[in-house]
Amino acid sequence: MGNSIKDALTQAFKKSGQSIPVSKSESTKSQEAGSALKVKKSTNTPGLPHTGAIKRRNTGRHGVDKHARAIRPGKESVPQTSKTAGEQKPKSASSSPSPIVASPAAVVDPVKSPPLPPPEYKLKVGTNAAISIELQKLPQPFSLLEFGNKLIGNPHTESLTDSDDTRELIVGLDFGTSSVKVVIGDRAADRAYAVPFLDCSGIDRYMLPSRLSENEGVFSLGDANICHRDLKLSLLMGGCTAEAETRVVAFLALIIRHSLSWLRSEKAQVYARTKILWKLVIGIPSKNIGVTEYRESELVNKFIQLSRAAWSLAEQSDIAITKSHSESALKAVTDAFELLPSKDADSDVEIEVVPELSAQIYGFLRSNQFDRGGRNLFVVVDVGAGTVDSALFKVETIKGRWNFQFFTNHVEPLGVMNLHRYRVDWWASALSKLDGVDKLTYDLKSTEFPTDRMLPLPNSITEYFSDTELNFREQKTDPDWMFFMLKVIALVRGKTIHRAVTEQYLDGAQLNGVPLFLCGGGSRMQFYRRIRDEMKCFEGVTWLKAVPRDLQLPKDLEAPGVPGEDYDRLSVAYGLSFLDVGKIAQAMPAPIVSTPPQPTWSFDSRYVDRDQV
Repeated sequence: MGNSIKDALTQAFKKSGQSIPVSKSESTKSQEAGSALKVKKSTNTPGLPHTGAIKRRNTGRHGVDKHARAIRPGKESVPQTSKTAGEQKPKSASSSPSPIVASPAAVVDPVKSPPLPPPEYKLKVGTNAAISIELQKLPQPFSLLEFGNKLIGNPHTESLTDSDDTRELIVGLDFGTSSVKVVIGDRAADRAYAVPFLDCSGIDRYMLPSRLSENEGVFSLGDANICHRDLKLSLLMGGCTAEAETRVVAFLALIIRHSLSWLRSEKAQVYARTKILWKLVIGIPSKNIGVTEYRESELVNKFIQLSRAAWSLAEQSDIAITKSHSESALKAVTDAFELLPSKDADSDVEIEVVPELSAQIYGFLRSNQFDRGGRNLFVVVDVGAGTVDSALFKVETIKGRWNFQFFTNHVEPLGVMNLHRYRVDWWASALSKLDGVDKLTYDLKSTEFPTDRMLPLPNSITEYFSDTELNFREQKTDPDWMFFMLKVIALVRGKTIHRAVTEQYLDGAQLNGVPLFLCGGGSRMQFYRRIRDEMKCFEGVTWLKAVPRDLQLPKDLEAPGVPGEDYDRLSVAYGLSFLDVGKIAQAMPAPIVSTPPQPTWSFDSRYVDRDQV
């Protein structure tokens, strides 16, 4: 009986293109024969919670509705997005499970095959089909701005009189997956300067692609014969190599040298007779916050060591940066940390590492829109090239310092280039079933650019080729819909907001209408822009909604040519250059008086990501 029920459920789920969910307890407990399931009808929208009540016996299994069409919440089971209709086994037109028989011949006529199910999509490829114009574009070589190499404000080389000023300048370095942004903050003067890198206009002037060039053993930021990419991802991956760390040190050293040289060249009159105390603040994803204290994170200490080595290497302004120089600088810092494992080790610069999302909204915290006496709960979603970083946290200020208490924080490989790779894999599978499209497949696979590509992508999977017609049988079979609802919205609505209630961090009433900030380069793509609309309401759970808010260009930031709508690209670097961080910690669950129903969720544990971050 028990096996018959499971077979029936398995078949019903398979008909809807889904996998039957398996509870965590089922992996450790033996199945009991003769178990039965009792369920009530419930509705489910991908990325959203169930509202129906569930009754179950002690069998370790979850029930499903009588149609068996919804994924049971709380399990990592979702539709198998990498399969197309052509890969699925033929299904019977009947909605009831087939009887168990000794031979297929007993139910299937060997001459007349049963009718095939309707295809999940219809694809028609014309004779003039070609890759879309957006994907044909290749990254253009960039022209790097050049400044003198002499650093300023170095107490070992500058002779200052008693009347000279002493000032702390903070280098806010946003080391992004696709690009780097730098803002230098002067708290005493209440001014911040965005550092330009490229000889162009607009926001692009302040965004340097995150790639390191190498020519005959010498590293540089310009174009060269050898190009090292995915620098940040190499650090976030498990088993980071010494070679990857060496390249990051060289890259950050070149960024620091360029930034300080620009300051000396463009702000010479301001700081000519100023003794400068330097501080470098670098951001990392919020997922690396520890259970108790953020600064205890192993990755935080790793970034501090790499940044300190980079700074010491950048100060040697009279040498070219090579692999051996980078290795030596890193070894010296590593040895020093073994003797004095502290971020305050003896050095000419103070190094601090801060969660990127904390710095993201600092401009808002400084504005008159921020109510110091309010709830001050915020959701920030940063859409990058490789990842989507989503967090819910509380902010409070005490004696001029900012404390951040994170309730939920998640980083998943759902960024723009991973969406693109997901689409490429789908198209490659679909084209493999056709004849005479080898060139289309080759052109398609050649577009799997690394994460430092800074060019627009088609907004829809249907726009990847010209002279083609692609239609899906229903919305839920569209790969774009699956990626957006089952992954992106499940991350923001489920893992970020709803889980804060189910895990008893907050009451649902406290989260009703929580401010939502959508940031990052990927947020300009209409595909991700829909997060704002999707989060405005959720039918059936009135408290599960977020109110979109916009970041405003701070008045104290000098960034000539940057329009207000592009400020969020600099917001992390700006926050890093000004934010005076107090305590950053992970919140602990607290008893609450009442909560909405606490259904579990369904998330997709599968994703298309070659980088495995």
